[in-house]
Amino acid sequence: KPSGNCDVHMGVDGKGMNFRCQDCHKTRNHMISGRSISVPVAEGDLSCEYCHTDRPHLADSLKAYHLNRHSKHVACQTCHIPVYSKCKPTKVYWDWSTAGKDLPHHKDKYGMPTFKKKKGSFKWQEAAKPSYFWYNGTVKRYILGDRINANGVTQLTKPVGDISDPASRIYPFKIHRGRQISDAVNKYLIAPQLWKGFWKHWDWDRAARNGMRYAGLDYSGKYEFVDTVMYWGLTHEVVPKERALSCAQCHPTLARAPYCARCHKPEPGVDFKKLATQGMDFKLLLEKGRDVAALVGQTDYLNFKALGYAGDPIETGGRFRKLPLSTTVVQKKML
Repeated sequence: KPSGNCDVHMGVDGKGMNFRCQDCHKTRNHMISGRSISVPVAEGDLSCEYCHTDRPHLADSLKAYHLNRHSKHVACQTCHIPVYSKCKPTKVYWDWSTAGKDLPHHKDKYGMPTFKKKKGSFKWQEAAKPSYFWYNGTVKRYILGDRINANGVTQLTKPVGDISDPASRIYPFKIHRGRQISDAVNKYLIAPQLWKGFWKHWDWDRAARNGMRYAGLDYSGKYEFVDTVMYWGLTHEVVPKERALSCAQCHPTLARAPYCARCHKPEPGVDFKKLATQGMDFKLLLEKGRDVAALVGQTDYLNFKALGYAGDPIETGGRFRKLPLSTTVVQKKML
């Protein structure tokens, strides 16, 4: 039961729409629509466009025109979920290697536990900035029995996409890191028996042996802990539209004069600076106690170079330099 400022769909305080889960996650024959890339089972796709269409900005204005053009390259969530876990901390690191030990129990600055004997050590984050990647709806997944990355971090899930792929759009993700038990000889992750296993006797070797027997995989008798990472797509916690990322927070070009007048002719009564900077106010979030000091005044929020652009696309150009071959041209050639 969040507030509308935490999630405009599920908010129950008059600022939200008081949605139930099933208002979006429709169910038919026990199949629930909606999926997370962090789990392997998908029972039906779900996207913002199912309700809002692929031209969601309805106003007859210059800004709405440009925002609707963005929807071909940028997911709705990218602008409308500028931070996640802004009302309650989320776990961003989980180290299983310390589980079973008798370590001190402390709480971090958010009041969250940093250690539990049953599950190990944790790190938490509040009002966290997403990580942004190209995503075309395809996911690379680690399946039990796959070899781990012996020289680095094993990716359990990873969104697939590329700046040159027309089906890809920029999406926001939470990155969850951890350390998990693996077979030191066979070089794959172990599914240890926890319930009525490790949580009873605190013996990783015994838990690994029993767990892998149930999984039908060989256990060498030697285990080690390895680094892992998961990418979780962000779809919940949509903020009210007035708090979406502003044009200037994404585009450095629009964060300075002449703002929109770089391309558009000034008109009386049109405040280009206000137009470009309307959006999420991180100063206000900071005043309310949220952990966003590093985000105040930030621009190039998505990090265009990390996404494959030469710089701000307004200055360096978009991702497609050549016109697509239209179906009309194809049909004429066929005739």
